[in-house]
Amino acid sequence: MDPRELRDATDIEREVRDELELHRELLAAELSRSGLSQEEATAEAARRFGDRERHAEECRRIQRQLLRTDRRRLWLQDLGRDASLALRELRRSPGYAIAAIVTLGVAVGATSVIFSLLWGVALRPLALAAPERVYSVTEIDRRDGDLLTVSPANFVDWRERSEEFSALAAIDRSRRTLTGDGEPERVIAAEVTEDFFAVVGVAPALGRTFSPDAHAADGDPAVILGHRLWRSRFGGDADLVGGELMLDGVPARVVGVMPDGFRLPSDADLYQPLRFTFDVAGSRGAHYLDVMGRLRPGVTEQEARTALDLLGRQLSAEYPENNEHHGVALQPLRSRIAAPVQRPLWVLLGAVAVVLALAVINVVGLNLVRGIAKRRELAVRGALGAGRSRLLRQLATESLVLALLGGALAVALTALGLKLVLRLPVRLPRAEEVALDWPVLAFLFGVSVLAGLVSGLWPALRSVRGSVGEMLRAGRGSGVRGGVAVRRALVVIEVGAAVLLLAGAGVLVRSFERVLDVDPGFRADGLLTFQIALPDSRYPDRDQRRSFYEELERSLAELPGVRSVGMSPWLPLDPAWTFSFYPVGPEVPASQDQSTASFGAVNPDYFSTTGIRLVSGRAFDRRDDAAAPPVVIVNETLARRTFGEQSPLGEKLVLGYGNRDGVPVEREIIGVIADVKQYSLTQSPFPAAYVPFRQIPFSGMGIAVATQGDEMASVPAVRAAIARLDPQLAIERIEPMRAAVDRSLGQRRFVLQLFGAFAVLALLLAAVGLYGLMAQMVALERREIGLRMALGADRRRIVRRVVGGGVLLAAAGAALGTVAALLAASPLRGLLYETSPRDPLAIAVAAGVLLAVAVLGALLPARRAAGTDPAEVLRAD
Repeated sequence: MDPRELRDATDIEREVRDELELHRELLAAELSRSGLSQEEATAEAARRFGDRERHAEECRRIQRQLLRTDRRRLWLQDLGRDASLALRELRRSPGYAIAAIVTLGVAVGATSVIFSLLWGVALRPLALAAPERVYSVTEIDRRDGDLLTVSPANFVDWRERSEEFSALAAIDRSRRTLTGDGEPERVIAAEVTEDFFAVVGVAPALGRTFSPDAHAADGDPAVILGHRLWRSRFGGDADLVGGELMLDGVPARVVGVMPDGFRLPSDADLYQPLRFTFDVAGSRGAHYLDVMGRLRPGVTEQEARTALDLLGRQLSAEYPENNEHHGVALQPLRSRIAAPVQRPLWVLLGAVAVVLALAVINVVGLNLVRGIAKRRELAVRGALGAGRSRLLRQLATESLVLALLGGALAVALTALGLKLVLRLPVRLPRAEEVALDWPVLAFLFGVSVLAGLVSGLWPALRSVRGSVGEMLRAGRGSGVRGGVAVRRALVVIEVGAAVLLLAGAGVLVRSFERVLDVDPGFRADGLLTFQIALPDSRYPDRDQRRSFYEELERSLAELPGVRSVGMSPWLPLDPAWTFSFYPVGPEVPASQDQSTASFGAVNPDYFSTTGIRLVSGRAFDRRDDAAAPPVVIVNETLARRTFGEQSPLGEKLVLGYGNRDGVPVEREIIGVIADVKQYSLTQSPFPAAYVPFRQIPFSGMGIAVATQGDEMASVPAVRAAIARLDPQLAIERIEPMRAAVDRSLGQRRFVLQLFGAFAVLALLLAAVGLYGLMAQMVALERREIGLRMALGADRRRIVRRVVGGGVLLAAAGAALGTVAALLAASPLRGLLYETSPRDPLAIAVAAGVLLAVAVLGALLPARRAAGTDPAEVLRAD
């Protein structure tokens, strides 16, 4: 069968009728030879043949199946021939092919890198059972909308009174020292309440969950290992389940191992039962729990939100001293986890989408030029019988081949880009789930094919429009001029898009400069910082902890090059616990009300060591010990919000953190310190209260050592001093304070670096597009330029004319980009610090850079035009 022959329904019906008639005649002839008359043989053949319509339908089915098979084979054969021809055409034009493949590959690769980050961090469903039913539940300050961690008392009330959740669980992160084989190691323990595993819907891969009595105050120590720690520390030893390990010097029985891929919380190394060993009712002012719940079947998010809002208001009325302005907020757990980086990633995806659009525009320009050059070839093929649809299919196949080759390059670039991006100093939630996996590959090749077809379809339609005669005459005709007009419009759009991204990058740079100018309220240079924690098993009471840290302070202060030593549970830029507080006494302004403050217990030299300025009153000294009256130092924000313009010295506060029995303690304010950027350099100062370490000695402390010279030079001596006191203690995150400051800038630097890279890439694409257009225009106007020069035009005038044309296009694009930057400023607003997203200087600089690039891009074609030989042009004409 001729592979180009396609049969319709009439052909099938005729062949079926002929086939059946042939079989009937053959049977009748055979019967006739056996002795029957012709009439008898015909009748017997008809009887034996049976239902002709049934046989006819079966034949039709077989014929249709063969036809479909033929068509599929035809289509595959045509596709193979078109692809082979496309590859030959690309080999004939290597410059065009390389330019198009690299342009698409780089743009698609950059887009896929950002998509893979967004997919892994914010869009990929959590590895939980029915993850869409799991929600984060937090306290919220109704005055400013700030989300707060949850107090144990409020959590217990939520769990008992809420009917919208099938399970509600609380999590408290703590750090433990893991000892045994190898060096002591600090690990993060997620202490979870009874319903944690019911909320997540995930069981251990080995072993079991906690027994019902494990959460009792006297329950047996039990631990479930995270898969990552089980592999890295214990080599995946399955026999470890049922055995024991040492946590803070206490043996804990390993009852299970979580499955690979389960990482909730994402930094948890192991899980332990959360035990409330204190009076829960007295803990309503202590906020440190994360809470999540699973909605009951049939309960909608809005119904749960409404019920929790009512419950929050009830608790505010019942406990006004701690809950007066606190409500309850509900948020999908996936959104809550991704919240810190979700908006920046969407902004980056929008920026790289602009780069992808510029790449497509550039390839459209390449295809327009190539299509004009191929119109004669296409016209000849049309004259030989190829239809317009056949020519379009061939051109579309070329674009598809280019797209697939660009996609293959994008795969390699995406893998490389992800490695580089994930090494940047920024904390990405769920970063371990970011990978070049099947969803990302599907996105990558889908975008590649779409970009290839979009960039090739319109030029292909322009290339085959018109009659064969018009196509044969188009080599020097209006088709070429029309292509130049289209490319001019595309270049204006390219320049506008580049100005848009450059302006955005400029705004981010100015914002970052303002962040660097922020006074953090503490000294960042000359400080070595680290954290240690004393296990309760070996330091069970306050006197032992107090004695250890005082001895450590003396040992470190005696080291060469050490000027002073400061101690606090949370150093600046570390997460801190928050507690409710309220002032007492007749001098308190009537307008003040209960609020929340971060809380720490510090040694006398903490403020001077870290460079935190004392504004008024006095700092702690050695007299402020356990036998002395309770005292407190507050920051300026707490003093201003609570006492207004009057001096807070001598006033008294009740902190949510009471004595060991949970009884509130009135503390006299003896000093006011300057505000410190506790959580980030850009966050407004938060109320803070500090008490003497001698009165409340914490088990875990952050240590700041003021040194002379290089901070890291003191590390060996510091480690040796701690080892002399207790060789089983693990030192965590020993680094200069400057490293903590840099880490706090990680997200802003991350966004700035990637956005800036996309802006530079857009600038290069716009420059290439402008250069290509100017070179094409010079080639088309070569005869006109020769005539002008023959009539006396000098070379400088020719250069000015060509460069002026490029600058005019760039100016139009810059105007378009300026308008776009003003209209599209809102997405950047949440990423900026004290900077307007419509910053005029950033937009003006972006437009100026593009105009300068336009001059450079047009200069080379202009010099080529100025070198035209008039005599040669006239002879050729």
